[in-house]
Amino acid sequence: AWLLKKYGETMRVFIEKNLGWLSVVFLLLLIGGFAAVKFIN
Repeated sequence: AWLLKKYGETMRVFIEKNLGWLSVVFLLLLIGGFAAVKFIN
């Protein structure tokens, strides 16, 4: 939401174009973060 306030229309267009990729990247980061925490502990 803050990206939209800060960058406005250009960011909205970018997110709409790349929503699939952004979702995949977010999911991988989330899973990777949990794996890292589990591995460290």
